[in-house]
Amino acid sequence: MELAVTRSAVCVLVGAHSDNQRRGLGKAVVTEGLRWLKRVGATRALANGYDSQANALYASVLGPEHDLSQSWGEEW
Repeated sequence: MELAVTRSAVCVLVGAHSDNQRRGLGKAVVTEGLRWLKRVGATRALANGYDSQANALYASVLGPEHDLSQSWGEEW
């Protein structure tokens, strides 16, 4: 079986302990992760933010020119 190469990545669950929040640690992790993905040839990165703090972190890294999609849920 051959696997397709999509050059895509997903970033989920980036956070810091409450004692270390608002110090730039999450932003540093996401920024370095995106740099690494670019070096290895990724062309698309998706970030899953499930609350306003997570979405604010991703928006601070990606900037206003990137699409920040609304969260969605699936019911079973």
